[in-house]
Amino acid sequence: MSDKYSKVEAIIKDLQGKTGMNFQNGVKPILEEYYKMQGKTFTMPDPSYGGDDKNDGWVEEDGIFYQIYAPIVIVEKKSIIGDLRDKFKEDLEGIANHVTKNGKWGGKFNEFIFLYNTHDKGLPPETKSNYKEIALEISKKYSCNFKSKLVNLDHIRDLLEQLPTEVLSKILRRMGNFTIEALEDITPKAIIDTIELICEKVHYFEYSTEFDYRIITPQEKLDKNNLIENAPKINLILKKTIFMEQVEGDFINSDFVLKEKFDVLKAYIIREYLELRKRFLGDELYNNLIDNLSNLVNRAGFIKPTIELIVVFLFEKCDIFEK
Repeated sequence: MSDKYSKVEAIIKDLQGKTGMNFQNGVKPILEEYYKMQGKTFTMPDPSYGGDDKNDGWVEEDGIFYQIYAPIVIVEKKSIIGDLRDKFKEDLEGIANHVTKNGKWGGKFNEFIFLYNTHDKGLPPETKSNYKEIALEISKKYSCNFKSKLVNLDHIRDLLEQLPTEVLSKILRRMGNFTIEALEDITPKAIIDTIELICEKVHYFEYSTEFDYRIITPQEKLDKNNLIENAPKINLILKKTIFMEQVEGDFINSDFVLKEKFDVLKAYIIREYLELRKRFLGDELYNNLIDNLSNLVNRAGFIKPTIELIVVFLFEKCDIFEK
């Protein structure tokens, strides 16, 4: 996997899990760096000073305005289309009013980009004509001409792919993601040492704590990823991810060095998954991922159960495989 591709995917993966202001703050350095490369200035208003007036960021020289939307409360699928349409109209009209009527932000309004975090999914199935009709209505109301579009993280990925590798590294550092940098020098021994330490902690909880196993059957996700043959095994392992959560909460997160090692391990697994996903699907993808990780050492049989636990833990957290 190329260094640039790894960095782009690491940034997108990080953004997919963010909502609210965390998502806005994650997008901010990307837009700043992209427009800086164009010789332009992207500015994001500080909402702590009286609100953003429907403006989540704008390109001063071009009159391009962004609305960045990642609701914290998950809307039911049947309501997403209506919710998006209402939000799009409300924010577009707010920008048009503030810029054309009140002369805010330079008084120039040429484009409206509504960025919606669909996580790892596509945009809701709705025709572009609905949003064009909204834009036309507002254009007539405020006597202004502008372009508008509804986009998801594919838009951000397109921008990232135009940036040089060193700028992508800078963005990762600003986002607090150092693991992708560490992967360049990581050794199989470091990965296995971390897995063995986690294995030891998992066994401690498994044999010293009385828990009622949870019955988790993420059938929709298993079906979507064509995990047919491995479904029974994955469901059995899912019952034990409670111990992995205990290890992460009680040991990993309280130890800076161990947390850094675990973050590197997760990034390594995600990178392997992304690479294998280009060649395999379903059970074949899962099996190859487990085999590749297990074959880092000769003791594959000993280490494999813990590797599968960690992989299924990441599966449950939606870090790998489609959700």
